[in-house]
Amino acid sequence: MISLIDFTGVAHPISDYTEFHITHKEDGQDVMSFCLDIHHPQYHLLSEEMIIRTSENEYLIKKIDDDRIDCQLNFDFLKERTYYDYESETQSLLSVLSSHLPAGWTIEGGNQRTILRTIRAKACNDYDIVMECLKVYNVKYIWHILEKRLVVVAPELIQPTGEYVTTELNLISVSFKGQSTTFATRLYAYGKDGMTMEDAIVGGVRYGLRYVENKTYCDKTVCVTWVDDRYTIPESLYADSVDKLNGMAIPVRSYTGRVIDLARMDEQYSFLTFSMHRKLSLIDVDRGISVVHQIVEYDEWPDELERSTVTLSCVQDTIYTHIDSAIESTVYEIEQAVAGIDDKIEEGDSAVTAALSLRLNMATAMLTSAFGSHCYSENGELFMMDNPDPAQAQIVWRWNVNGFAKSSTGITGPYTTALTFDDTFVTGVVQAMIIRGDLIEANSISSGKIKQEYTDGVLSQSFTAAKGYVDALFTDLNTYLNGDEGQLTVLREDIANIEATIAGLSINFSEAFRGGINYVHNSAGLNGLSDDWTTTGTVVTMQSSDTKNYTVSNSCFRLSVDSSLQQVIDTVVLGEAYTISAKIKKEGSYVSRVYVIYNGNSEKDLFNSSTPAYGWKEYSATIEEMQSTSITIVCETRCDYLYVSDIMLCEGVTSKAWTPASDEIYTSGVKIDKRGITVYRSGTNEKTVISNEEFAGYNGETEIFSLNGDETRINNAIVRKQLRIEDAIFIPFESGQEKGLNIALID
Repeated sequence: MISLIDFTGVAHPISDYTEFHITHKEDGQDVMSFCLDIHHPQYHLLSEEMIIRTSENEYLIKKIDDDRIDCQLNFDFLKERTYYDYESETQSLLSVLSSHLPAGWTIEGGNQRTILRTIRAKACNDYDIVMECLKVYNVKYIWHILEKRLVVVAPELIQPTGEYVTTELNLISVSFKGQSTTFATRLYAYGKDGMTMEDAIVGGVRYGLRYVENKTYCDKTVCVTWVDDRYTIPESLYADSVDKLNGMAIPVRSYTGRVIDLARMDEQYSFLTFSMHRKLSLIDVDRGISVVHQIVEYDEWPDELERSTVTLSCVQDTIYTHIDSAIESTVYEIEQAVAGIDDKIEEGDSAVTAALSLRLNMATAMLTSAFGSHCYSENGELFMMDNPDPAQAQIVWRWNVNGFAKSSTGITGPYTTALTFDDTFVTGVVQAMIIRGDLIEANSISSGKIKQEYTDGVLSQSFTAAKGYVDALFTDLNTYLNGDEGQLTVLREDIANIEATIAGLSINFSEAFRGGINYVHNSAGLNGLSDDWTTTGTVVTMQSSDTKNYTVSNSCFRLSVDSSLQQVIDTVVLGEAYTISAKIKKEGSYVSRVYVIYNGNSEKDLFNSSTPAYGWKEYSATIEEMQSTSITIVCETRCDYLYVSDIMLCEGVTSKAWTPASDEIYTSGVKIDKRGITVYRSGTNEKTVISNEEFAGYNGETEIFSLNGDETRINNAIVRKQLRIEDAIFIPFESGQEKGLNIALID
């Protein structure tokens, strides 16, 4: 039920509306929309800025487009006071929120962030300050406006409570996106004047390290460095370093899924309730994984529950908000830098004046008390020197028709200070009380004071231009990322060109979106040397600490001297582009080669070398357009050894992170592929194979039992109690030292 509150305060329950849904946003600024026929008797009551109430919240109409009405949460209660030049001083989140929410409001969870921060803003209101806290304190909001209640959420502190989504129960469809562009497991952080977090008090004791570490995703050490001169307190540097690394130590992955809200449809599924920021398990049957993800957006359809969708992410932000956050951080740094300049404008210039006066006095004393000068003239030039012999002089002032200049290294120069006939003055340092002119060009300017008109003019224009450039980049990225399926395959070039350096802050996006479907079967040897591959010579599959540390699959093929390995993929689509990648390591000095054959007899190399390549490295090649329906992957070597792993063939023009083929799942003790299921017994050589060819048990390569038609074949069997065959029963007996077998026939 939704109601319209007109400008007189009268409520009008709305009937016969359609397409009613609420999108719960990660930052708490929910939006709501519905449709009402333009001929509906209540349609004429609708107007912008009117209040729409649902059973849980209050919204304002912001847009009317024929029969569609778009609304946003009603934040008018935060827009009654304004501030021209605002600074919060150093306060906690709870203190800032309490100062700017109206009387009667309650704040839940505000004490989850105890770190102290300063918020500066120009020409703002309470709404701007409260929303600025989102990124300054790294929190999320859930607004309950009718109850005058604000819930503050620290996403990383929320614990899973058992909810899950799966295609077998409540998940209708799912799309997956992921990247690890900024991946790191160890972060070294430095504050002002090189301050580290070593002296931070953590858990009542001195921390003692210059870095924080997070290896929850993988055990390898990947280091990055972060420098931010705003930090002067070690505890604040430590806390923010932990938060920053938490967002880097796990690949940015997000799932968008259509779900059935079973909790609202059937009480027996009340344990599967969806709500913002809740952590639940997504069981991805196609990829054979179950990962805890957090709800970062929930599009709720109260009247059509089957149309609800949730967006899940294994980190706090989705891919889109990950980029958005970086851009917002850049803008925030610019704003803080401009605010700092404004503060310094108000400081006096006595220090500069005193320094210049001292320098003037020194110059006067040097010139009036000079001695030991020697004058020399030759060919119309005048020289003032520190030695009567021009060949011995070091300090030389030279004056001729082309100019006046000084050398500290003799009469031949170089002349480091000069005033030349073309009205150019060249020197290392210029000290003056006032410099006037239309234009100052410099790589950098360092000043204790900048005039207000300069700040308002030049700096504000620079800030506006920089902010506009960043906003334009974000718009381009957002449009690109939200394009049709398949447009996320060529981001590397576009994102690599984004390099904004403003106030010492650089943001680099240098890697394309990662993910895809692998067309290569048994692409890392996890299923042994299966018949997917054709081999010559000696080829084995292996797993070791080396593959564990440097490959995704933890498995590889090893080719010995004069060996080859190849697979034909005949499921490619004509006209499409395909990219193949693999991780390769080589020993020995003879030629080894990994390549593809396509479009008849065309060949393209991933790897072709006669020199050792001892470390694992990823190689790739792209086929721009397929003109045949098959691709052959070939690995061959003339030396010991060639190692190949994580072979990936996917659509598009960029390489993708390795995954098994879509019909393969490899987990501890279980393998599932197109042939069937193999289950291994831990700690033994025993396995059970279920396929379209057999149902059998093995010990190593020896068959122990199998089903064949209406027969069960068993090599060895132990019956501990009794065995019945038709009307005959075989019963073992034991009496003292006697053992035997009783055979009974049943009439």
